[in-house]
Order: sequence, then C-alpha cells, then structure tokens
Amino acid sequence: MVHSKSFSRASRLSAFLLYICERAIEGHTDEITEQQIGVRVFGRPAHYNPGDDNIVRGTARLLRQRLELYYQEEGAADELRITVPRGTYVPLFERATEVQEQPDAERSPLLEDAPREAPLARHTFSRLWTAVSLLAAFALGAAALLAYQHFTRSRNHPSSPAAVLWRTVFPGDKRTLIIAGDAGVDMFDNLARQQVNINEYSERAYLSSPFAQTPDDYHWAPLATRAYVSVQDLKLATALVRLPEVRNDQRVFIHYAREIRPEDLMDANAVLIGSPAFNPWVQLFDKDQDFTMSYDGVENSITVIDHHPAAGEKSSYKWIWNDPEHAYALIALTNNLNGTGKVLLVESTTTMPTGAASDLLLNPGPMEQILARATNPNGSLKRFEVLLETSLVGNSSTQPKVIAVHIHNN
Repeated sequence: MVHSKSFSRASRLSAFLLYICERAIEGHTDEITEQQIGVRVFGRPAHYNPGDDNIVRGTARLLRQRLELYYQEEGAADELRITVPRGTYVPLFERATEVQEQPDAERSPLLEDAPREAPLARHTFSRLWTAVSLLAAFALGAAALLAYQHFTRSRNHPSSPAAVLWRTVFPGDKRTLIIAGDAGVDMFDNLARQQVNINEYSERAYLSSPFAQTPDDYHWAPLATRAYVSVQDLKLATALVRLPEVRNDQRVFIHYAREIRPEDLMDANAVLIGSPAFNPWVQLFDKDQDFTMSYDGVENSITVIDHHPAAGEKSSYKWIWNDPEHAYALIALTNNLNGTGKVLLVESTTTMPTGAASDLLLNPGPMEQILARATNPNGSLKRFEVLLETSLVGNSSTQPKVIAVHIHNN
C-alpha cells in the first residue's frame, strides 16, 4: 500500500501506517498510543505534551481519509482491508465485505480521539473467528514468501561471504533499522567543543546549553535543532536498500538518528552510520569494541583508540582537522543490546571516509576475504572490526587501506 499512488508521496502517512500495523501484527498494541506515535513516528521528545501538539490526531484524520480513498480506487479489489476506527489508533484488519461504516453517533468530533474500548472487543464470535482465520492465512502466506525470498537469495548467492553479511544484517524475518547520523548534534559538538554523550542525546539535555541557542540579533532556528544529515549517509542508506538481499524487504526502515529511542536498539537489527559525535547511538556499543573513537573539541580532532592492539598495530590513530593525509573509518559487526540480533557500525572521523567504507562494504575484494575469515563453520558470522585508513583529496577520499582486522570468537 505504501508504494501505491495514494501513499507513495505521503511519507508521513506511510510512516504512521507502517508503525501502527507493525505494532499491531507483533502484538504490541500498548505501543500504539498518541504519545508513542508522536515520539516514534514524528520524532517528538519523550516528554512532549500531546495536548499542546496535535500532530498525531491530525495525521490520523488524514490517514483515515486516505485509506477510504485508496479502497475506493487502487485498492477496490483488495480482499483484506485496513481501517483505523475513530477513537483509537489500533488498526483493524477485515474482509472487504465486513467493513461497515460506524454509526453517526460515533462520528462526533468530541469522540474523535477519546480513549475507548478497542473495536475488537465489540466483535461477535463469528467475526473474531473470521479475523483469526484471515490472519492465519496471512501468516502462512508471509511465511511462504519469506521462504521463497531466502531460497532465491541462497540460490543466487550460494557461497558469497558478502551475501552472508547482508543476510545476517537483513534477515527478512525481523526489523532492520538503517540509522543516518545527526549533523545538528555534530554542529553542536563543534560549537561547544565537547562531545554529547548518549544520555544527553537521548534526553535532549544538550539543547538547553547556551551553544544550542540562536545567537543574539538572529531569528533562525538553532543549528543543534535542525534536521541535517550527511550526503554520504544517504548514499550508503540508498545503496543498502538496493542490494539484492534487501530489495523489497518490507521490514527495513531508514531513520534519522534523532528519531530513535534506546528501546529501538534492544531487539531490532540495525545499521548505524556515523562517529560517536555524529551518531551518538554508536556509543551504546563501545563497551564491546576493541576500536572506539574519541572527539577532542579543543584540538578539533578525533582519535581512534585500539584497546587491544595486535602485533604491528598502534594503540591510537589520530585525525586532526588540518591534516588531510590521515583519515579513518571503522566497520564493525556486533550484537544488538539484547543479543538477539546484529548491528553493523560504519563510523568515520569525517563524513568523507564514510564513502570509502561504503565502497569497501559494497564491492568485492578485500572485504570478501575478511568476511570469509569471520564466517563460522555453520555459516554464521562472528563479531568483527575493520579499521581503514584513507587520505582526503578535495571533497572525496582515496581508496581505503585496511590497517587492522579484529575477529572475535564470542
């Protein structure tokens, strides 16, 4: 539906629809509230007051109208239909013949978004049984589709180490979040000459700093609050969703770092793009990494620290703003916060080396050899870290050189 003419250009409505349907299908209807939708879909802070900001209610009204239009035109032949009854944000899945208009009494604007009993509780037994049957058929069809996708993937890429990586990060049977960095917080870091830690970023505490305010005699929005993202991040995200192993996977979502909450990284798979100063969420995974990046605002430098240097490796590698000869990027595969999935980290000392890391990830060559070494006998991947060195020439980086590879057995 979100790729239809009715929704393809309505990104806000599509994001709303995907969020509520995904939570409903997974049984997390407790997360389909005005507060949660505001935070998860529209990037509102966790403490925002829905009474002062009606973005969820307004978008819900537009979504109901757009769904009606879709089923009148493009979706007229759809057997299974999605509705969002007034008074709730929990979607209802019904046969086309069972969709009925609500009584006029329930159309009162005063009741539009008031909490009420979920519509499912008012169904008759036969209607509930029909819904269960439909969902069972839907689940079987989805399982068959996933099986076919995995068969196709393994048939087309039976032994490619790169294919193993992408099937690990994008398994097809669970969510994978591609999270682009936040250039606004990076600008704040440069102004404040200090790195925002993950707690400050998660709670938006840094926005109360004087460095996050608009200068006197100016009327523009503070730089720290603006939704800026690196072009290199967008290029990598676009390339990832076009991979054969990822294309048409409806459980892959691209997010801006400021939209994410810690719980999003508990069980989902993820691709995090950016250094700790640019995408603070990578800081959550530093404790398990041999390589970490540290920003020095006074010197305007980033140091890659090797906590367990092997023979021939240095204990640290520094990038500084006036030295174009040495820039660094880091590619790492690690576990998500609950250990139930995988997270791919793509960090770099500036935005340009992100392009070099992307080239290594997406093209055969040295990365294939590294992945072959990191592959277990059963076909799964071990945790690994790859440190790259590259030189900056103008607005691009040169071919990266792999200077360290760490493969973990746990």
